[in-house]
Amino acid sequence: MMLKLFISFIVLFNLCLAHEGKKHPRVPIKPRAQSSDNFSDQKINEDYVKNIKPIFERACFDCHSNKTVYPWYHKIPGIKHLIESDIKEGKKHLDMSLDFPFKSHTTPREDLEAIENAITNNTMPPQRYKMLHWNSKLSQEEKDKIFEWILFSLINL
Repeated sequence: MMLKLFISFIVLFNLCLAHEGKKHPRVPIKPRAQSSDNFSDQKINEDYVKNIKPIFERACFDCHSNKTVYPWYHKIPGIKHLIESDIKEGKKHLDMSLDFPFKSHTTPREDLEAIENAITNNTMPPQRYKMLHWNSKLSQEEKDKIFEWILFSLINL
């Protein structure tokens, strides 16, 4: 167990060093157009809050909301900078703090398509995050539930 923890720490530390100094392009957040069908928007959000939000709270909110639960190693220099940089970057692209529609630099439709793509291609959460946060992985049942909600939402947007 200690060996695994030590190896994980070394890998994470090396990722911190590799991440230091990297600049990410700033992408402006565009205001959303108001939907003409508030009933559909309300139904999509109700379904999100009831069925999808609990999954996202466990797997996504640490980087994509104002509800970050910092790990015990957050205060380690270098690692702290990496974590805070990742959170800032994650929220810049998709902030789930205020339910659906999410705050982002795209449209709700594009957000849903991006979430579907990230889950399908297993790109979220990033591999280095999954190394120390085993509970962030989505089960097939959770993926199916999210895909079903996305399909319903895309049809009704």
